[in-house]
Amino acid sequence: MPPALALWMAWALGAPAAGADWLPLDCKAAQTVGMHDLPGEPETFEPSVFVESEFALRENALFMKHLLGTENATSALYVTMTAASGDETEFECRAVRGAGAATGYSCVNNPPAEILMLNPQRGRFTRSAVGGWTFPATHRGGASLFVEYGTCQPAAAGSDAE
Repeated sequence: MPPALALWMAWALGAPAAGADWLPLDCKAAQTVGMHDLPGEPETFEPSVFVESEFALRENALFMKHLLGTENATSALYVTMTAASGDETEFECRAVRGAGAATGYSCVNNPPAEILMLNPQRGRFTRSAVGGWTFPATHRGGASLFVEYGTCQPAAAGSDAE
């Protein structure tokens, strides 16, 4: 049984999930593009190419233990993304079926501001920020909207992702 299906079934039946055996992952964007609004100017977004990000993904065991099986659980998997800067984002993930019946995950943070799409079988991801005003830029200020895609691979033994 594919891991996505096993997690979905565990959630649907109210049982604790066994976990995602394909986590932890180290991910690197191949390209990040979007728009940026410079501070102090009228709100005008200009096309931008951003520095590609790197991040680690790991299962959030605490959320998995305490949230799955409760009546408020809406997710089959909880994942923590740790950026190279050390910033962390928590995602709730649901199993989805993609092209060619491939299984994957659609993940959002709460409140929804970022989307992370994962295909663990192919080692691919797509990520986007959907609310530019919520994301202060780290270099020159302003706000950004972005979409990036890239690949993930199993985390190296002893990495921070474990």
